[in-house]
Amino acid sequence: MKRSDLKICPNCQHVRPDDTSTPKHLCIACGYRQNSAPFAETYAHMQHDEEPEKAWSDSPKTAVLQRLLSMAILIVLLIGTVAYMLKARPISSSTIDSGLAHDPAQGPTDEPPFQFEYRDQTFDVTPVATYELQGLIVSHNNPTGMTDSYHDKNSVDTRDLCVIWGENVGNDDFHDVSFSSGAWTCYFRYPGHTRFNHSQLSNNHLITDNQDIREAISDLRVGDQIKIKGLLVNYRDARYNNWRNSSTTRNDGGNGACEVVFVNDLQLLKRGNQMGFFVYGVSKWLVFLLLLGKFGVFLYEIKQN
Repeated sequence: MKRSDLKICPNCQHVRPDDTSTPKHLCIACGYRQNSAPFAETYAHMQHDEEPEKAWSDSPKTAVLQRLLSMAILIVLLIGTVAYMLKARPISSSTIDSGLAHDPAQGPTDEPPFQFEYRDQTFDVTPVATYELQGLIVSHNNPTGMTDSYHDKNSVDTRDLCVIWGENVGNDDFHDVSFSSGAWTCYFRYPGHTRFNHSQLSNNHLITDNQDIREAISDLRVGDQIKIKGLLVNYRDARYNNWRNSSTTRNDGGNGACEVVFVNDLQLLKRGNQMGFFVYGVSKWLVFLLLLGKFGVFLYEIKQN
């Protein structure tokens, strides 16, 4: 079968000049070579043989689902990161309860020494003063965390609360202060221009014989405003002779400067950044569920293949 003249190239649409010496079945622009079939059939055959890249919509449904799940995880991680940064940010001074303007109330006590039981262990307690504190929680330790080797689930110590009050909550300068907590200590640092009164901060070791109060303490968060009533005490595990003693002044620092409080009453005056904690908590669960979904799709793909 004789090849037809290639006047218009079906590949690049080049119009062949009449005076060229190039073979008539060859395109001088793109090099396309015509076979013995008609133009339209030849070009259609060429397009069929060159398999185009698959569009996203033509991909298997499981592959599309995996892409969507990956994008969802990235979005949730971004939202969760923002919520994590905002959740621990204390509220504005304009929303501070009026009671936090006052220093803690401390007075003499005639309460005799006593004992209480916790998890089959006996603890000796010696009261040294009555105590009432209203403050804004700016940091706390995590006695059940992996980084705290001093506490475990059997420790009588509850969560330590680092709180501020008075002038420190009278303006928003405390937002410029960086607070953190160790197993027994509250740390803070701030730039030089910040107004911050060291004597209006305390790190409080809290103990109690009331399980409801223990659970309420474990639910407290940074940014919460609280009121505590109880006793400043010295205490020890009755099996040992090592006492943990309470400070009785707000003007000291370093080792031994923390208040040890036997809590008789705890009130949550105002919650802190509830939305930040809520969004952060939801985002953690969503990431877990989305990862579980990706793993499920992966197992389905293996089964299908």
